[in-house]
Amino acid sequence: MGPSSASCDGGRGGDEGQMLLPLAYTFDVLLLDRDRFSSSVELPAAWEELAESADKLARSLAGYVTPYNMMGELADYDKDLPAFSEDGLFEYMKKAIDHSKKVQSEAIVPVFVNFTDGKFSGPDNTLDLLNGRKFDFFSTYNNKDGGITVDITAFAGINRNSAHPDEAFTVLDFQISREVQKGFPIYSAMHSLPTHMDLYSNEYPAHGQAMSEEHFESFSRLRDQINVTKFYTPLEGAMLGITAEFDFKKGTEELRKIVHKRYMEMSMMLVKS
Repeated sequence: MGPSSASCDGGRGGDEGQMLLPLAYTFDVLLLDRDRFSSSVELPAAWEELAESADKLARSLAGYVTPYNMMGELADYDKDLPAFSEDGLFEYMKKAIDHSKKVQSEAIVPVFVNFTDGKFSGPDNTLDLLNGRKFDFFSTYNNKDGGITVDITAFAGINRNSAHPDEAFTVLDFQISREVQKGFPIYSAMHSLPTHMDLYSNEYPAHGQAMSEEHFESFSRLRDQINVTKFYTPLEGAMLGITAEFDFKKGTEELRKIVHKRYMEMSMMLVKS
């Protein structure tokens, strides 16, 4: 089995004749103890399906999702326009903020996972996914289109004017190989995951960590839900700026003003691109 096809979909050739290939990615992973929680949640599911579900766990998961990840693709590059209308962005932002407030009292507290030194680590920086407690894997990066959004944190590129394209592809093949990715220092520096799909299984440990068969199957099901991969650009910065700028104590009109300002910024970026 090769590198993760979902995260590698972010690697594509552009109009300028270059190809970007993801090497590492990140997204929020939540672990729920099977002895304490059970759910009828069927994934993949769009954010609204989770938010409107009768299932407490589904509603709680939707409360952890940030608007930035919820919107999924930000741009329609064929039209040089945002992938959604200003009104659509405002409505989703308002729904996400209102829902987050609504579920605070019933929120389920999961184990939040960090990717430290290329490992899955919990609050105390230890997490035994091979012999420890039994967990189900979920994410807070669910988007409105029914999948999961991930952020590309490291990538390599080849330009069409490369003097040695064959050698460049050889280097990339080496960088995405299982043997290199299982211990490549960049994942420690970037707090990210390698793209190779075999890694972290009991058969192919990565960065000194392996999962039980059950856990690896749960993680693989989560990873199969990836449908949007993002390279950080000023568009992502504008989206993140909405929640960074908005004072949650203020009302709808303040949110509308901020959404309008940021949406105009995004539109101008795309016109100039």
